Amino acid sequence: MIIFDRLIHHRRSKIDYYAHIICQIAYARIEGNYIVSSAYAHELLRYDVKLGLTNYTAAYCTGTTDVTGDEFENEPVDGEKHPFRCYLGVALTRRTTDAKVFSALKDAVDGGLDIPHRKKFDADAHRQYIFGLHVANYITAFKEENSDLYAKQFSCFVTAGIESSSFEALYKAVHAVIRADPSPSSPKKADTVKSKW
Repeated sequence: MIIFDRLIHHRRSKIDYYAHIICQIAYARIEGNYIVSSAYAHELLRYDVKLGLTNYTAAYCTGTTDVTGDEFENEPVDGEKHPFRCYLGVALTRRTTDAKVFSALKDAVDGGLDIPHRKKFDADAHRQYIFGLHVANYITAFKEENSDLYAKQFSCFVTAGIESSSFEALYKAVHAVIRADPSPSSPKKADTVKSKW
């Protein structure tokens, strides 16, 4: 019944499922699903990614924050549960070649998770996407075509001082920082004062 409700809400545009990128490692039991680990694109704010938290590049970075980088393999034992293996659950996402879900998959595989996938892919095209060069090329072309509309359309980039030429260096630094410390940020507890009534 949960899936049916989600489809109805999605059809009626009650919930924007494209607003956030969430990567989770979960396993199923009879009593329900258990989440082992999860990573959210808004966690990228602590790695100095202030803009573009829902694009292909952010999906790649979010897949990084969910894993440690150590490859984990177990041999099957007779009469026991099968070893740990992940499968990609795409749910309602479109499965086109440049879908963000495959960006998160690629980085989770790079991080050491055992996820079945096809090994053949275009590394040069993927490099363009994970460093945000496709966005940088679009911004550059848009700026040359119409500078007035550029200032309006990309005002958040202008106010943040991010130039299209600095995208690759920015994301290389972000990837290095995430791989150095992929641990999730601990939630801050608000200072509350108890009052007597």
